[in-house]
Amino acid sequence: MDDTSNTRFQYTAENLTKALEETRTIVKLFRRSPLKNITLQKYVKEEFGRELNLILDVKIRWNSMLQMTHRFLKLKNAIKKALIDLEMSRLWDDKNVVILEKIYQILQPTKLSVETLSRKDSTLLT
Repeated sequence: MDDTSNTRFQYTAENLTKALEETRTIVKLFRRSPLKNITLQKYVKEEFGRELNLILDVKIRWNSMLQMTHRFLKLKNAIKKALIDLEMSRLWDDKNVVILEKIYQILQPTKLSVETLSRKDSTLLT
């Protein structure tokens, strides 16, 4: 029974890693190419009225992953449209969006807790 739960955890960890790597690939694609970023920003401006750039996380900082996933999820419709225009829609996977939403849901309360505990006037009771 212990082997089954361990296998399930490895499967989940692999999915998380794969989703994050594919997300980083898409972010790098738009950050490194001004022409591709122009295509993305066209759709971002339509949706939000101003330019918003994608954020690439730093692997050793958990809160940068939170920022990256938040911005990616916010711009997911524009990203999907831009990838279609660039004929790179094969990079898009809807399963990764679901995984990113779960990661964001887990990291958001963690961020709030860390920020609260980091204040000078905080105690474990508060």
